[in-house]
Amino acid sequence: MEISALVDSISSFLNLSSSRHIDLDPFDKYYKRVQELSKPMAVATVLNSDLVLEEKLCKSFQELTQDVDHSRDLFTSWHPFSSKVYFVLQIESLIPKMPDTIVDTFQFLKSSKHDLPDELSPASLQKCLEKIKHLSYEEISSVIDGALRDHREAVGPTPEILVKIGENTGLRSNQEILIEAVALERQKEIAEQSENNAVGVELYSSPYIYICKLTLLLYLVQ
Repeated sequence: MEISALVDSISSFLNLSSSRHIDLDPFDKYYKRVQELSKPMAVATVLNSDLVLEEKLCKSFQELTQDVDHSRDLFTSWHPFSSKVYFVLQIESLIPKMPDTIVDTFQFLKSSKHDLPDELSPASLQKCLEKIKHLSYEEISSVIDGALRDHREAVGPTPEILVKIGENTGLRSNQEILIEAVALERQKEIAEQSENNAVGVELYSSPYIYICKLTLLLYLVQ
């Protein structure tokens, strides 16, 4: 069941390639990142849909399915007046968790005593493993966190850092920055309502911390 659920989840995500805003900045690069990670996994699981997974791997598959589903929801729920910064922070919280499960899966297949298809020979599996292990992505969320820290300490951020954040979140014009400021204000109101209703915010463990970050981000984009 875990295998079929993961395959369905990945297939559903990959179908986003025809979405209208998928080729816009910054969505295209994040779509490609998830695609790069999940596509080999989909091929491997389809070819081995009858395998019996270990309990630990079953749990990993469930978590990966949830992360891929959540990634898809982030892409499908975004609209032109949504916050790009919020999207980036959310998607960058998901992508780093995916490689571990994928590596575990390929290592499991390598050690499996089942007769595997030719496409999953030990050499092919090792090649996939090496590729996944060497994938490296710059996370702009760490740059944003640094900028917020500098702002709190009244030592920045520098114009160069603000330009870097803008370029990596698709905020390059005054109009885009204005839309982002309005979107962040709306997101801040949602977070405040969540705190008042004692409902957790997914990205951060504390709604209060999340509200503080959104408030500071508003200063950065204005």
